[in-house]
Amino acid sequence: MQSINRAILNPAFFIVFFGSVILLSIASIYEFHSNKVVFGLMLSSAITYMAGTILVTGLGNVPLNDQLDVLKIGEMNASQIAQFRQFYETNWNKLHLIRTVFAVVSFLLSVVALFVHVKESNP
Repeated sequence: MQSINRAILNPAFFIVFFGSVILLSIASIYEFHSNKVVFGLMLSSAITYMAGTILVTGLGNVPLNDQLDVLKIGEMNASQIAQFRQFYETNWNKLHLIRTVFAVVSFLLSVVALFVHVKESNP
């Protein structure tokens, strides 16, 4: 897991991870004067993604990953490793579930906004 945590920090990951909230924000701003319903849905999508994905990752998963990164497994006995693993997996998986739910809700809000936009454009 330590090597995975190091490998994920690359430009492609950051573009997708942060680009999503940037594009959702731009889409909501674009709709501000033209369609209040779509604006509200896209703004909700951006806020949901920001709070549930970026903030949870930054305030929860990243600190856990940092704890794992400095862990000296070679200096630990089997009981200590098992104890840390239980702590890490329980907390990381709980936070990951929260991120997943928020990301899906954000996606669904943006899909609904797309359908509302298309329906109003083609009566």
